[in-house]
Amino acid sequence: MSLRLRILLATVLLALLPLLAFYLGARHYIFWRFESDYRDRVELLGDNIDRVLRLRGEEIAGSLEALKSEISADNNLWLALLPGGERDGNGAVYLRDYAGRKMPLAGLDMLQLLDGDGVVLSSGHFRQECGQNFRRVAQALTKCPGGLAFRQVRHAEGFSPVLLCITPLRLGDRDFLLIGGRELNRAFLRDLGGGSRLELALIYAAHEQTVGDLPGYLATDDSLDISSPTVADDRSAALLTRRDLALFGVSDAGVRGRTEIVFAYPRDELDRMLRDLGGWLGLVLLVTLTVSLSLATGLSLRISRPLGDLAGKAEQVDLDRLNVDFASNRRDEVGKLSRLLDQMMGRLAAGARRLQEAESRATLGEVARQVTHDIRNGFTPLRNVISHLTQVAEETPAEMAAIFTERKSTLDSGLNYLEDLAGNYARISVRGRPERIDLERIVRELLPTGRAEMVGASGEIRYVCDMEQDLPSLLADPVSLRRILENLLRNARESMPEGGRITIRGVRRINDFDEPVILIEVTDEGCGIAPEDLERIFMDFYSSKERGSGLGLSNVRRLVADLGGVVRVRSTMGEGASFSIELPQADC
Repeated sequence: MSLRLRILLATVLLALLPLLAFYLGARHYIFWRFESDYRDRVELLGDNIDRVLRLRGEEIAGSLEALKSEISADNNLWLALLPGGERDGNGAVYLRDYAGRKMPLAGLDMLQLLDGDGVVLSSGHFRQECGQNFRRVAQALTKCPGGLAFRQVRHAEGFSPVLLCITPLRLGDRDFLLIGGRELNRAFLRDLGGGSRLELALIYAAHEQTVGDLPGYLATDDSLDISSPTVADDRSAALLTRRDLALFGVSDAGVRGRTEIVFAYPRDELDRMLRDLGGWLGLVLLVTLTVSLSLATGLSLRISRPLGDLAGKAEQVDLDRLNVDFASNRRDEVGKLSRLLDQMMGRLAAGARRLQEAESRATLGEVARQVTHDIRNGFTPLRNVISHLTQVAEETPAEMAAIFTERKSTLDSGLNYLEDLAGNYARISVRGRPERIDLERIVRELLPTGRAEMVGASGEIRYVCDMEQDLPSLLADPVSLRRILENLLRNARESMPEGGRITIRGVRRINDFDEPVILIEVTDEGCGIAPEDLERIFMDFYSSKERGSGLGLSNVRRLVADLGGVVRVRSTMGEGASFSIELPQADC
């Protein structure tokens, strides 16, 4: 943001802040008066709702008690409930239709007769529930205070919320349960609202839904926050209050949950007052803004023009052009800044010359360390072969010719690697041309004897080559791949001074981009890597070894990136480390 724009904004803000403070204060006062009226109305209704629901529950319980008396005198129902009565066709039909006949006579919207195990014998509101087991629901209802609870009940047209009551029934030596309820329809909720503009809804925690005759904003606006006792902000279309009910909600799984009632009061009156206030404020703001912008424009031009001239000169400065003249005869702060910049340019020119000399020396030292590190890695397989041949010459000279023939390929491969390395450094580039490579062949050439397992010269070290059968070829530069594996094997050996096992594994994988790759893992049983070192081991010149150069793993990271791959590491202290590399698979 330019200085001129900052000055303009600061002037405008100084002019507008008092007006905005007045507007916010008036808005807060309007909100307070509106909410105060709303809270008074809610208080008048809130204390009566539990009582009304309890009275409705007592009516349902009374209907069930009257029905129990009728059941006790109904011989046909007794016969249908006797053991074996359900196999009688007429008895079964009478039992199944019993709740449907009695439900409207009892003034209920839901009626069920259950046996002692919770199996529905007769269902008046939804006949398809006959035979279903509602044992968990019955147990949850029984545990609710007074046997009253809310539940989402299914009927022929869908689902609806119902206030339920459960009562036990004993016929002869058998126990039964009667569950009856009244639907909480929109008319009932309007009656609870007392005929005012307040609108109500019931929230069932067991069903995680809102039920009630409320405007669409409550059912569709997920941004509404009704977790606080009272909400009134620019996002909501009404003032909202939630109140816990003494009754529970019960789900089909028999889970009891808290039930709440939500009061909503439309905000149309509040919105009208706020629109009128905003209209008057907008007119005053427009006049104030016009005057303040005129004053701020003249002031910003007077201050920002000399600073713009300095910025124009500063844009001409770069490391190849440090002779820009910032000298000035002005006696104000801008002139002082110009003279300081001119002195700084002189110091910058001297520092740039010293920096160029230091960079040249550092670059030469880095290249020397890189060449030394790569050549030392190239000598490792050659040294292993010579050591092996020396051992054969001393112990079994008769096998010398055969062993030499067997190891000749490793010697040739190592010498070719050094030749290619020298050629790459001669071109000041280590990136070769990718080609199809047999990973298993490269790995076995790098192992000290060409075999999968051996006892190393330093401690008891075993090498295990675990390659997936019919592993596809890699697409990589062979010199780079050898350098990667030699660095990892060298680190693995140096991490196991007491010996151990080094495993080289190769498998096919699909990477995060759904591309076929070859996964190479080099795992050791050494001392492991400290957690604080895991993010730094691939940095240039970072080493936890006493004589380490800090180039091995940084070379691995760079070479893997040149081949289009990814390198990762995981380690547990005292158990070893595992380096995994994903490289592109050659096309078939």
